[in-house]
Amino acid sequence: MRPVPMLFVFTLMVTTLAAQEARQSGSTDASVAAVIAQYNRGLNGGDVNAVIAAFHADGVFMAPNQPPVSGDALRQWYANYWTRTVAKLQFAPASIRVEGALAYAVVNITGTTTPKNGGPAQQQDNKAIFVLRRGTDGAWKIAHYILNSNKRA
Repeated sequence: MRPVPMLFVFTLMVTTLAAQEARQSGSTDASVAAVIAQYNRGLNGGDVNAVIAAFHADGVFMAPNQPPVSGDALRQWYANYWTRTVAKLQFAPASIRVEGALAYAVVNITGTTTPKNGGPAQQQDNKAIFVLRRGTDGAWKIAHYILNSNKRA
């Protein structure tokens, strides 16, 4: 029996570990994307419970030209939003990066928002950064959501 060259063994180990990490990263990316999709469905459906469930208890939303909101103010912000607006938006993650218990996603947001007072639908062309944190239960939730328009003011 011939001895197995060490370079071959080392290459096999590295390849196996890289493949395992890629599989884990893919499932983690999918988990992060699923939280963003949950948020998107809740926003479009006017479901405050689904939206709030996507956030950590101390999660923060930073809308353009408004102060950051979190906690009870976050729930109230969304309730107020839906009294004025119907959202039909699509959130498309452009990139997701995971580092330990933190992840960020760059998300393109398109679609329309329509005022409930009968005004015309407004085309949306936005970008967002979602910072997510993995809880002790392993679930990803939004820690910060920062929204910005691509349109010039």
